[in-house]
Amino acid sequence: MSLLSDHTSRLPQIFIDPTFNKQIEQNYILQRIYYQPSGYYHVPEKLWAKARAEGYDIDISDVTEWLHKQAVWQIHSPAPKYIPQVKSYISIA
Repeated sequence: MSLLSDHTSRLPQIFIDPTFNKQIEQNYILQRIYYQPSGYYHVPEKLWAKARAEGYDIDISDVTEWLHKQAVWQIHSPAPKYIPQVKSYISIA
């Protein structure tokens, strides 16, 4: 048994969840596209199209979820088209 093989057998092993690794990679890709001067897309479809144009295979639902978590997008997000109103049956006398 050589000294090198004996040493490598005692090294700790780190297991990385592939799903978590994919999320980190997508986060990095979307940050790189979104936070550049020509970025700041207001709708997820445009950000998704830009990522697809650069050759990345990212799902539109992942892009939408990521974009809704960004503080800049939350500040400048489009106003909701419909706001449900709660009906009240209590009369004010």
